[in-house]
Amino acid sequence: RKVPHTITAMTAAEEKVETVAPTEEPEQASAGASEPLAKKAKSEVPEEPKELEQDEEEDKGPRTKAVAKLNPSDSTMDSIVAGGVLSGLSSDIFAVCKKAARGSVGVKGGRYYFEIKPLEFGVGMHGLKMLAVGVSTSSASLVPKDGETFALFHSDSHFYTGDQRQPLQIKERGEARGFHAGDVLGVLLNATDKGHAKSISLFKNGKRFAGAMPLPGTTDARVPHVVFRCANV
Repeated sequence: RKVPHTITAMTAAEEKVETVAPTEEPEQASAGASEPLAKKAKSEVPEEPKELEQDEEEDKGPRTKAVAKLNPSDSTMDSIVAGGVLSGLSSDIFAVCKKAARGSVGVKGGRYYFEIKPLEFGVGMHGLKMLAVGVSTSSASLVPKDGETFALFHSDSHFYTGDQRQPLQIKERGEARGFHAGDVLGVLLNATDKGHAKSISLFKNGKRFAGAMPLPGTTDARVPHVVFRCANV
């Protein structure tokens, strides 16, 4: 009679083990399953695309003797070019007028880069302040018009040419988005067949601000161009 008692005790023990085991196995299975899920999630994070516009090796060929700078003779009458700073008249009606200036040197080919730095924007004039930077031909108006040859990145987050207005695909979000006093804005003109061929790009503080945009076709030289209002650059 002791044998049945022993078997009963073993059966009870086995039943007890069986009721405990399922609570432990799912935890192990859950832990094991989370690892591949984490690896999968990690692998799905998109990588930053490689920047195609890299520094060129130093060009040891002949260089122009002209000094690349803002040209006071190629600026609007209400603009002031002095000491490397571009500003303008701001009293009365001049406050609402767009002002502009072009550079002193233009290019027809190759890859060239220049930078500007907005120093300040007019306080209390949020609806009026604006800044656009890019290139144009010397035949285009200083405040460009439709049908002329220019390519400008605008502070309203659009890219303007003589025949179209395109929204920029900007990576920044929130308050960092746009142009701000102290930002270094760099324009890269690529008139070659390498990298982003036949394009113009905008960089902000050393990082790409938006995707490369196509250059309008022209046989004339393209000259750096800045248009602004309620700002000093």
